[in-house]
Amino acid sequence: MVSLRELYRRVYNGPLVTQKDFFSLDHFLHPLQALAKEYGITRDPNDYVPTDPGMADNLFQAGMAFLEEKGMWCMDTSRVVHFTRDEINTSLAKLPEQISFGEGTERVTVQHRNTGDKRQPIKLMGGWGVGCTSPELFLKAHQSVAQEEIDFLQDGVLTQIDGERVRLGTPEEYNAASMGARLLREAVRRAGKPGMPINFDCQAMSEYAHAAILNPGGARLTDTWTLWPSYPPATIRMVSLNRAAMSLEYSNPLFTYTTGSIYQFAGGSETSAIHMVADCIGLAMLDNVWLLVVGGASPPMRENTLPERNATWWTSQIASFAIFRNNKGITGGGGAGSRSGLCTEMQFYEGAAGRIACEPRTAILTGGASGGGGAESNESDDYINGITARWGIELGNEIVGLSLTDANDLVKTILHHPKYKLGKEPAGKKFQEAYNLETMQPIKEYLDLYNDVTRDVKNLLGINPK
Repeated sequence: MVSLRELYRRVYNGPLVTQKDFFSLDHFLHPLQALAKEYGITRDPNDYVPTDPGMADNLFQAGMAFLEEKGMWCMDTSRVVHFTRDEINTSLAKLPEQISFGEGTERVTVQHRNTGDKRQPIKLMGGWGVGCTSPELFLKAHQSVAQEEIDFLQDGVLTQIDGERVRLGTPEEYNAASMGARLLREAVRRAGKPGMPINFDCQAMSEYAHAAILNPGGARLTDTWTLWPSYPPATIRMVSLNRAAMSLEYSNPLFTYTTGSIYQFAGGSETSAIHMVADCIGLAMLDNVWLLVVGGASPPMRENTLPERNATWWTSQIASFAIFRNNKGITGGGGAGSRSGLCTEMQFYEGAAGRIACEPRTAILTGGASGGGGAESNESDDYINGITARWGIELGNEIVGLSLTDANDLVKTILHHPKYKLGKEPAGKKFQEAYNLETMQPIKEYLDLYNDVTRDVKNLLGINPK
């Protein structure tokens, strides 16, 4: 691995290149197109879940070649950071095959997992950046997730305090991060799992506010933190390196997450997949990394048609598959989240497609315990909930060890089903409407719908409950 000190040195001493030149067609897009042709990276329109391991391996090699040739551009210094092939191979070889988090009876060990593996993936589930509009809702929404059969709690973010929006780079962000960390710890305590590990990544984006999670009653040395890069792709930002420095100082391993591809910017499915792999490998160069997760490709429009959904879905799926197959470390993938609001049929159909797609290529389920405000809404807060996590877990119990071909067939069955209303995702309910906040249980309407849709989806997929 490249030490953080050496990475800092390269950030200030690498070749000076303007943003315009680094992301020019000749320097960025045309080389991606050439690599796609050289390595035979082509999308089959009939594949939602990529089924060709050979193409995934070729994609990995193309991503390595692109990273080695182009490096990563630092937004703060306009310098390019380059890595040699030996450095890349050495860093990938040093990724851990297993690692443990948490304390006491809630301590969990995460291990490398192969396609077809009959071992259950570790369930790291929660809000994954979804906002909560008050400390009370933040606490109770995360408690609703922690009380399900998860192994590891993923945080959302506290977006309002006393009715005021928390703004990035202000004392409000610091206060929200500090309060949120304590509330997450209280959530697992109330769920009867005080030693459960927590992944802290969404509490704060600035490095000084991120440090606020390290307060009494907040993050512990047995937890983990996420290192988020930022748009545009193929970039490094000093804020992420500063957060990495804090992680090293406290010996908290880093969970790295690529924020995906701007689909049109990168020229389409195949070229987007190449640079997403390159970005993911670039993050693996850092000291103290234990988990690699590839984000979703940003859509060309709103993904309101199946061809659009297929194009972006395939991009993130094959990039994840390439990383999964070509390192001995630990990789993660999405759970059962949705764009639809809670207490809707569509919520469960969306969740089923996402959960099935990631089964053959993940060792740890990430996120997947939240919903959205529907197709026509800008609402995004207050959708974290335990029922979504329960659905991902229950369905996962039935499909563990699923093959690539079967996963692809099942996902297509769901996406072409009349009840899968792509582009018309309903608003549904928010957490405080779908749960009784006194008993911390879903309302009867939600629970009845869960039972009905669970039965219907399993029958549709030909899954017989064990």
